[in-house]
Amino acid sequence: MTAATLPQDLVETDVADGTVRLRVDAQLYPLEAVYAAAYVFIDRCYVFLDREGERLRVSLSPKDGALDEAALRDVVGEFTNELLSCAWRNQIARDNRATLEAVTAQALAGARGAPTLAELEAFDFSEETFDDPLGIAMSWEEKYKKRERSEAERSDQRRPPWAGAGERGGRAVIELRFHRGLYDGNAIDAALKVFAEHARFEQRVDDEHFVVAVSADEDERVVARELANYALGLTIRSAKTGGVA
Repeated sequence: MTAATLPQDLVETDVADGTVRLRVDAQLYPLEAVYAAAYVFIDRCYVFLDREGERLRVSLSPKDGALDEAALRDVVGEFTNELLSCAWRNQIARDNRATLEAVTAQALAGARGAPTLAELEAFDFSEETFDDPLGIAMSWEEKYKKRERSEAERSDQRRPPWAGAGERGGRAVIELRFHRGLYDGNAIDAALKVFAEHARFEQRVDDEHFVVAVSADEDERVVARELANYALGLTIRSAKTGGVA
């Protein structure tokens, strides 16, 4: 598939920013497939995900620098091909999952036998709290306080994900808006720790996004994009393994 075969309303290029954006029907392409395709491209592009109603928005910015419109459309064409392949593999896995789970369950049940009444009685179903002085188990909402977006923020949905947010203390600031349904808050926290030596961050939560304001002594846009890629990579790993390593 090439960008030329895609409907015009699904592809948007920004040559000045070196970015091409693709709108993906979330009903046709499961998030697992989008994650898989994004992971393939994360080494050659800055990849950012967001949501627009029933569609996902994928922003791709090649790391080798600004390109012309034709080259950007070639990139999004390659991404759509990878997305189709990932969606097909995901569907095959879904179709075979029930069979695999049934065979595995039968094998495990035969190997261990049924639990005894004593084992069932001894099972601990309590949900007792535990000490968490570092706030590891706290959600982003608890740590950074959810707030409603202003009207200006609501009307600014179409700007690039790493658009400048003005200046604070004389320094340029890039604001990253990580959609809460697409990014793992713990993955973002882990990424911030990795990049802590390269930038300063301010964090908050609104009704749909984890928001991170990035300011740096070096090129803050590069730092913000690398941070976003790292957070996405950890989010995808978490989705596969059930936690951020």
